[in-house]
Amino acid sequence: CIDTTYIPTDDGFMYLTSIMDLYSRSIIAWDLADTLSTEVVIPIIKKAKRERQTSPSINHS
Repeated sequence: CIDTTYIPTDDGFMYLTSIMDLYSRSIIAWDLADTLSTEVVIPIIKKAKRERQTSPSINHS
């Protein structure tokens, strides 16, 4: 499951994107960024796939 949380700071918003394994409820990948562009999210998905090394993978956002 992929989710993005907005974190207000003095300099504007930061965005915490995390991927959780819904079975074990553990975070398998995350990143903190100052933008919501897809260039930030795609590497997180690739990292989660490398960590899990299982197939098939279903991502819920």
